[in-house]
Amino acid sequence: MPFVPRRRPTPAPPTRHHRRGIALAAAGSLALTLAATVPSVAADTTTLSGELVRVSNDVQPTLPGEVHGEEFLIETPAGQLVPVDLPAAYTDFDAGTTIVASVSAPDAEGTRDVLSATLTEPGTDVAAAVTSQPASAHHAYVVVIADATIGGDITTAQADQMTTAAADYWVREAKGAISSFDIAARATLVLDGSCASNYASLWQRAGALFPGVSFSNGNHLIVYSPSGCTTYPYIGIAAVGGSLASGGRVQIADGPYWSTVAHELGHNVSLGHADLEYVTPTTAPVIGEYFGAFGPMSARIGSYTPATLEAGFQEQLLLPGRDLRRTTLPWTAQPTTTVHTLSPSTSLTGVTSVEFTDPANGARYFVEYRAGAGADAGTFYTTGGTLSASGRVSVYSPGVHVTRVDGSELTTLSSFDGIRYRATHAAGTTFAATPNRFSVAVTALSPSSATVAITVGKDARVPSVTALSNPNVRYGARLTGRVSVQGVPDGGVVDVFSGATKLASVTLTGGSAAWTGPVKAPGTYPVTASYLGSTTHLPSSATGSVTVDKAVTTPTVLAPNVPYGATPRVTVIVGSPTGVATATGTVDLYRGATKLTTLTLVAGRATWNGPVWASGSYAVSAKYLGSATHQASTSATVPFSVTPYQPGRGSLRGKF
Repeated sequence: MPFVPRRRPTPAPPTRHHRRGIALAAAGSLALTLAATVPSVAADTTTLSGELVRVSNDVQPTLPGEVHGEEFLIETPAGQLVPVDLPAAYTDFDAGTTIVASVSAPDAEGTRDVLSATLTEPGTDVAAAVTSQPASAHHAYVVVIADATIGGDITTAQADQMTTAAADYWVREAKGAISSFDIAARATLVLDGSCASNYASLWQRAGALFPGVSFSNGNHLIVYSPSGCTTYPYIGIAAVGGSLASGGRVQIADGPYWSTVAHELGHNVSLGHADLEYVTPTTAPVIGEYFGAFGPMSARIGSYTPATLEAGFQEQLLLPGRDLRRTTLPWTAQPTTTVHTLSPSTSLTGVTSVEFTDPANGARYFVEYRAGAGADAGTFYTTGGTLSASGRVSVYSPGVHVTRVDGSELTTLSSFDGIRYRATHAAGTTFAATPNRFSVAVTALSPSSATVAITVGKDARVPSVTALSNPNVRYGARLTGRVSVQGVPDGGVVDVFSGATKLASVTLTGGSAAWTGPVKAPGTYPVTASYLGSTTHLPSSATGSVTVDKAVTTPTVLAPNVPYGATPRVTVIVGSPTGVATATGTVDLYRGATKLTTLTLVAGRATWNGPVWASGSYAVSAKYLGSATHQASTSATVPFSVTPYQPGRGSLRGKF
């Protein structure tokens, strides 16, 4: 099968594409003015404002001089899509950033130069916010182009098949974070000479076929160009979103291959590319972009479908349950080896990945087992096939897969056997990182598991000291406390646990932070505060306990006077603090020191109807016996009178 990279396959030095983020406070702005690099006059400039959109241009390798690059456009409040050439000083931004820009007149392709601009970052971390959202429904708005001047129109049936297959892939791989992904609407764009239209123009025309639809928040516009449009310098292009909840626009110029659609949808939901690192003991690392040929963000390889999503990309998308299937290793002060049994990456049970972070550079690494079965059966890596780039031959087969997260991109770490670069690692082999910071020794492989010994190395960060203080609380109130970590910079994170249950996660300011946890039943609970560390300071922890006391109760006795011969009626109400559940259990009712009866509370109260008492004055009180959540208590003594018998006004019925 042919290998079809989405950009030039020649490995280049490892220039990484990081998750963007201008170093500003939330909702801050960056203003920078640059001189125009081409002659212009005032009449040729205009001001544009709107959302700044990053576009991933997946270039075909057959066109000379073309390399993968990012393009940019401004989406104005009126919905106009304007391609712009953005100076490098502006290119490090997050999804949702807005721009006010002075731009030149459009060139022959409709692209304008940004001469100066002010960028405003979104006030919310889009990727983090998705964790608080329920499972989202995604919708595809599918447009096929009918062009009488070129062959290879994609039919509606073909577009439906590709879209549905790609959508089903993402529903499966999102593990519940995407509740559904349907085709919401279809349309045909009749456009002769469409191959001369750039992506922004096609998106503008296609989007107009769905009035009122915003292509964000799970809405995806997918435009299928005729396969005869071979002049496009890409096989797919997509707007890059900020999280799994994002939507976006896509253009497909690659014929009937749903893997390309899945790839471009991956950009819509914030993912970068899957690459391969070539390294030998005597050479510097070189990155082969698109050559991490496992999940959807690599190149398309013939008609092979993508394997399951890599663990590093699952972490980037904050998929539910990922932490339950992952073991996280601490980086130790001296080389430390731990042994792990991995279930296949396709498994929904067991540990499927091991993750650790090198504090020297902040890089995150993932180790997982690609067994080649289940959802991965029939994918490219199961064949033992090879790919070539600039004389470098890489081999793909089932085995242990080691990856590094590089911002929004993910890089497979290969090992060199003297002839070829192996993208996975077989039983009896050891992958050693360069420089020698960690190693992964594969001791055994079977269809159901892999056994690996992972060694991580020395850490030069400064030790930290964590302290914890926890005041006692009453039942009904949330757990509270304060953590402090000596000498660390602001922004550090401390997780607070009781056993295996996370109570809170807080960010340090001035070396301390208050934490608030859930409401707990009365009792004493162990508490551990774990500072997660930073690039300069080691993690540390402190232990303590917090006691939840029972809720205070206030019994009240209501005993209205009665005439002799009437049945006495005594009501006991056991009050609880505001916001606390009503008391349950029993109360003992007393006349003086004599216990009259035991009553069961219903909705915090109980009533006793006693026998007739002799006339006279009495003292009545109640003792609440307490419960698992409420303290025992005694009411105040309440006077109670039975007025004397008066002949002619009743009959003598008894005497107490």
